[in-house]
Amino acid sequence: MVLVQAGSTEMVEKFRFYDTEQRAMIDWLSTRSPDVWHAVSVYLNFDFAEDVFEWILTRPECDLATAAAYFWRCEPSDMLEYLAKEPEKWREDDDYLAVVKLVDRVKAGFYSRSEILYVGHDLRPGEEMSSWILAEARMLRDIARDAGEGNLPWTLPESLVPPFGHRPAIVSAEENPETSLDVQRLLEALGTRFGLSKSKRVETVEVQKPRWANPLNWFKSLGTKKH
Repeated sequence: MVLVQAGSTEMVEKFRFYDTEQRAMIDWLSTRSPDVWHAVSVYLNFDFAEDVFEWILTRPECDLATAAAYFWRCEPSDMLEYLAKEPEKWREDDDYLAVVKLVDRVKAGFYSRSEILYVGHDLRPGEEMSSWILAEARMLRDIARDAGEGNLPWTLPESLVPPFGHRPAIVSAEENPETSLDVQRLLEALGTRFGLSKSKRVETVEVQKPRWANPLNWFKSLGTKKH
């Protein structure tokens, strides 16, 4: 595994005024690979890790699967249905603005790395791909058709619709939220609790701990985006 030098002094310093728990997570992630960012991001609580999400999603090395997982967890059809009626409201709400910025990055080709397999989340028994996300995608297309794309702040980037990617995220046991007590403690400090069903977990492949890895310490239920 190759260490990605994502945590330049300038990037990490930008977050110096954020709360201690988020800064601890950002510092830890800044010396990890995009695969680790992905494995950790699916466990982050939306209500208490907004700055961590921003840090991950604005890194050029961030994998498209990580951006997609965030997007679909935002329940975008509810969001876009509301914005079809109140198209300017996104300017007044940080949650809406975060999705607008994410969609803009996706459509601009910002997420050029697309290696991690993404089939969605909340898989039902026997599913190999999330039927819920496919239904959500159809709803987004319908909303855009009915409202007119020019009347909406964003429309569905088709590149976020699964499946895409070709391999599981590659992490060491010391970096895996399901096996590392250190990572679980970091997550717990940000409002996450362990006890997820298998359908919510990210598929990972564990590798021998890289010599550069230096795990810290920390998992509350997955946060749901507030509208």
